Amino acid sequence: MIAPTDDKAMVRAIMDVVDKGIPVIAWDTSIVDKSLLACEITSDNTLGGTAAADILAKMIGGQGKVIIQNTNPGESTTDDRQKGFQETLETKYPKIKLVNVFFCQEDQTKAATQVQSALLANPDIRGVFATCTNATLGAAKGLEMARRTDVLLVGYDADPAEVEALRKGSIDLLIVQKPVLMGYLAVEYAYKILTGEADYVPSLVLCSTATATKDNMDDPNISKFFYPTK
Repeated sequence: MIAPTDDKAMVRAIMDVVDKGIPVIAWDTSIVDKSLLACEITSDNTLGGTAAADILAKMIGGQGKVIIQNTNPGESTTDDRQKGFQETLETKYPKIKLVNVFFCQEDQTKAATQVQSALLANPDIRGVFATCTNATLGAAKGLEMARRTDVLLVGYDADPAEVEALRKGSIDLLIVQKPVLMGYLAVEYAYKILTGEADYVPSLVLCSTATATKDNMDDPNISKFFYPTK
């Protein structure tokens, strides 16, 4: 079971494993050559990006400038979130302008600097969509440092630090994955493959997401998906 860090660069390594007769289950992230996988378990990341676009568009009244704070190009999950967000803006919200897409390489400080620079270049930015934990926390820090409480931030994941930032208002909304479910299913399907029940293992499982705000974050039906403290 593996969460590939690059959807193209990891193909050769996974191919070497498969060539030795070892089944591979990809969870959370994936690779471009899905024929190598016994099973792929992930969130519906394109739909998550679509949801983020719809939510942010509603929050800013369907018009204005926004940016995307992404992490590493080539990661299937965050690429799909960006794709869903961009396509939704293009097809549904003509009065919202995406002014830039930034990649922070999982560096919160870099994300904060990128957001601050974007605000200097476009003071009328109204919203930020961040595609993962470090991009979200970095974007929140950048907005705090710029003292731009008027700019709305929709982030992804539910790391303890993100949950705390949501509670204090530094983040306005989180699209929350269900990593415990993905891990549970990965083990269940691995067991089936190893015990001769591979026919009962689906090739693709798309897990739904939850939406967390300051108002609903203490609802057990939402908070149960928050990622545990390490």
